[in-house]
Amino acid sequence: MHRTEFRSDNPLDDLPRALDILRKLNYRLDGVTMTAADGEPARIAIAFAPRGALSVETFLALVERLPGIAALTYAGPGSGAGRPGADRSAGRMLEAAVA
Repeated sequence: MHRTEFRSDNPLDDLPRALDILRKLNYRLDGVTMTAADGEPARIAIAFAPRGALSVETFLALVERLPGIAALTYAGPGSGAGRPGADRSAGRMLEAAVA
């Protein structure tokens, strides 16, 4: 299973945007959690399964570029080296559709 977690000062904006990216990549959503404490950024976790030609790195890069996202981490296959392999050209091709 793949899982990413990040912090957000605007979770009601950032969570739907991240889920929309997941949808546009045709990934399967396995779970979402969001916790927030007064005065602290919300912690959002998304569990997912990639499908199709675009890599997990593409999803992570697109989410990380959202305004207000901080401290993005990834756990899943290939995470021992930090992040899975890059798919930068696919990310560039998808930029216009996601923006």
